[in-house]
Amino acid sequence: MKILLRGLLVAVLFGGISSLARESVEPNVGLHRYTPRTHALINAKVVTRPGEVLEEATIIVRDGLIEAVGQNVEAPDDARIWDLSGKIVYAGFIDAYSHFGMPNGLKPFIRKPPEPGSPPQKEPPTPDQTGASYWNSYVTPERLAESYYDGKKRLADKLSDLGFTSVATFPGRGIFRGQGALVNLNGKSINEAAVRLSVAQHIAFEQASWRSGDYPSSLMGAIALIRQAFYDGQWLEDSKAAYLQNTDKLERPESNAALDALAQLLSGDHFALFHAGDELDYQRFHRIAEEFDLD
Repeated sequence: MKILLRGLLVAVLFGGISSLARESVEPNVGLHRYTPRTHALINAKVVTRPGEVLEEATIIVRDGLIEAVGQNVEAPDDARIWDLSGKIVYAGFIDAYSHFGMPNGLKPFIRKPPEPGSPPQKEPPTPDQTGASYWNSYVTPERLAESYYDGKKRLADKLSDLGFTSVATFPGRGIFRGQGALVNLNGKSINEAAVRLSVAQHIAFEQASWRSGDYPSSLMGAIALIRQAFYDGQWLEDSKAAYLQNTDKLERPESNAALDALAQLLSGDHFALFHAGDELDYQRFHRIAEEFDLD
């Protein structure tokens, strides 16, 4: 089993300079502006971590990434100078787990205790899956957060005011919930906000209401479905490999986007993010991760 604990690099809030560094793939309309891609923030009080403050420091930002921070850092010749005298620069927070920008149908549904005589609580419907999907609607690993992202500026500004600069956002419905994305809180489209489009596959022990008649409606069923889906993914990859070696004797295996996504997880190309409700769930996921050698 491979469990990796990885830190996320914090961004710095400096009045929108980072947004100038992203290169667009859209064609230019009108005159083309050559915006500087290197910036030097000088004379700032920089709080690099709690209790550590650099007076009159310089921050060098190149192509949207922090290149150097210090009191003896020289500004490069190609840098645009920003004098931050009297200003304080803090490292920004990253929310490593959120559902920011996801539609209501892809946010977790929390059932409230029913009141006597009240009608059953209705879940916001999840988006329909199209294409070559899995037979069970709770297994949607091919779902991509980027396809549904709508980072409204009003909501992004609220998080920015609290010191957050970026969030990792994930679909929050189902068992195999789909791939998350890391985005900047700039209130812009996914093209301009995305830092990384494939962060991790989100997996949870979600269960259907027993009234719905859907499967799975128990923890045991959820665990069985996770294992079955992984074995189906392995089977499809083995079938494809066998077919390529015997195209004249075997039928071509079916196409299935969900199982293709699980194959990437099984091969180590993607990470798995498990949502554990307690220490027992952690042990259950630990066993699953060991069985299938997941990151």
